[in-house]
Amino acid sequence: MAMKERRRQKEASLNMTPKFDTDYVEEVLESAYGKNISGRIIDAVAESGSTEKLRAFSHICTLLRESRENGEEAFSLRYSFFRNYLKPWRRTADFLVENAETISAACKLGGKNLLPWALYGKHMPSLISNHPKELISILKAAGTGAASAFYLLDTHTVAKAFEADPKKVAKELIEISKICGRGAGLFFDIMNNGELPEVFAKRPEDTLKIAEASACWGIIVDLKDRPSEGFFDALVEAVDKYDAMEKEEGHYYSLCINYSGQPEPFSRITYTDVSQYREKWEDGRKLAREAGVKIEDREVFLNFAYAQDKIGKEKAIALHREFGIEYFARYTQKELDDAYEQIGRMSKKTDKRPVLFRVYNKYDYNKAFYSSDMSRVVEKGYYQIIPIEVETEEEFFRMARKFGKYSKISAVLFGGHGQEGNIRLGPGESEEYYLDLNDKREFELLGKILGENPLIILEACSTGQKLGPKMSWAFGATLFAPKAPSSLMGFEFGDKGEILSVKYSKGVGAKFVLGEEVPEDSGFRENPFANEE
Repeated sequence: MAMKERRRQKEASLNMTPKFDTDYVEEVLESAYGKNISGRIIDAVAESGSTEKLRAFSHICTLLRESRENGEEAFSLRYSFFRNYLKPWRRTADFLVENAETISAACKLGGKNLLPWALYGKHMPSLISNHPKELISILKAAGTGAASAFYLLDTHTVAKAFEADPKKVAKELIEISKICGRGAGLFFDIMNNGELPEVFAKRPEDTLKIAEASACWGIIVDLKDRPSEGFFDALVEAVDKYDAMEKEEGHYYSLCINYSGQPEPFSRITYTDVSQYREKWEDGRKLAREAGVKIEDREVFLNFAYAQDKIGKEKAIALHREFGIEYFARYTQKELDDAYEQIGRMSKKTDKRPVLFRVYNKYDYNKAFYSSDMSRVVEKGYYQIIPIEVETEEEFFRMARKFGKYSKISAVLFGGHGQEGNIRLGPGESEEYYLDLNDKREFELLGKILGENPLIILEACSTGQKLGPKMSWAFGATLFAPKAPSSLMGFEFGDKGEILSVKYSKGVGAKFVLGEEVPEDSGFRENPFANEE
């Protein structure tokens, strides 16, 4: 028996393509999920004879295994996986096996949270079975907003419209995704409430108008409430009204919208410059492509149109390739010119000034970071400023390694939408889109590029609660951060132009030294620069 077993193993090792039978399928699926895979599923995959189907279903098994961490959801998933009927006319096992490749592709685009929706959605199983090509094309266009597009498609009105004319609805969703870009997920979340799915299905032209406005303005919606009746009509009316006011007055607005109220102008967030280039977005797209930008995002294209006007093509391309900048209108012309000159200074290694590493996000849902003015820091001339924009933690640390070789970094400003323990960099929900420094390797890497006793500034709401003290202690830094939602209002400087203090709105800023909060001698005021030119 031992001789026979060794011969069988040798023959198997010589065979590059394993025998596609139930034993092999069971081995692959159990390695992905664990023990107790349903025999019905194993037989169905084996009978298909498809390695692609096996690979796709193995991915589904991995998602099911990972969902065990989600408590109650995990139990319902396993129960459905083995025993339940998805619909009276089809067992879950049959459905999963038959559509494994489509479901696997969808989950890779939208994350594992799409799997339970595929299983339990009212309409999604039918859409997956009948229109896989159109569905996948929508999810590809939506990018990190794929899950939100998935949920909108599963509403009764949109699903019915999709079944009736899948190509038409797919085209509309893809166009919206291209316009909204990184904001597609938020836009689909907004449309997936109350009467809005019905509006979306019946009034695509008005929906596109809102999408285009969201690329130009900060359209902020409180998603905690259901939209009031007539909300969409009020929003369309507001967009038309403020569009006309822009052209008449030369003043540009953002909209602050609550589902339970009426849209009102929200001009505290200054998003003036990009709106002026709405007719030139195609020129901006052309320049963005020349610079190497692959994403479809109307807001990014408007920013490149702004850059082309303010600093010209050559500088815009150089700043994107060197620093990853895509949101040029966050910076004044002087700041952009200084950043371009910084490229040359770094290459020559002649600039001995302290380095300020200015890090901003690439997901700004309410356009708050268009008001992040650093022009006074540039004018003081004390720091050589390296501005970068990143979407993921990996991208940030790649940039940190790249520029850390030039000189130890004396100061860092992190700008992004914050919570107590993290700063959001990109639009996705996975950990990679958040800077939280929970990984020991991340701490060590950042520590290597920082100088002794660095200055760290967090332009991120509420990070003074947890993330700020943690970073201050870890890096031996003097750190400023807001302890509640607020915005950075300005700086106080020393005689040489060095930053001594940071001011936040609403008086919620805090100063930390070696992880301990310390009072500031000058105190925090609402806006110490309100009367300055």
